[in-house]
Amino acid sequence: MKNVLNQTEYLIDVFELPDTTIAYFAGLFDGDGCIGLNQNGKFTRFSIQIDNSDPRVIEDLHLAFGGGKTRFKYMKWDRFMYRWVAYGKRGELILKTLYPYLRIKKEQAALTFLYRQYTGRRNCTKQRKEIVDKARALKDRGKLNA
Repeated sequence: MKNVLNQTEYLIDVFELPDTTIAYFAGLFDGDGCIGLNQNGKFTRFSIQIDNSDPRVIEDLHLAFGGGKTRFKYMKWDRFMYRWVAYGKRGELILKTLYPYLRIKKEQAALTFLYRQYTGRRNCTKQRKEIVDKARALKDRGKLNA
């Protein structure tokens, strides 16, 4: 069992999660997850998310880690999809919990941790841009060039 600390600004909860559950969530994240570093002017918003067609998966993630959940219509398949998302420090903590079990997104996660070390520092624009460019290259690695 691992203690997973979920924290918000006002509340700290400790959840006991078996290693097998963490490994299961890491597998879901490897297959259906996304790491986001979304820049809005001089601010960057960090997030992790998982989209899935089964609401039970999203509910399990929400119960284990907190974060947000939503339902949206996926037009390509004309069906509803479900999304779980965690932002900022909570997302980083969850990603660190999943990290030992990640395979596909392990490099992206490592770059994200490096990027987060530069958060709030001045005069690090060049380093942050280099990290984002590396992460985008990893993300685009599996795409087909048409």
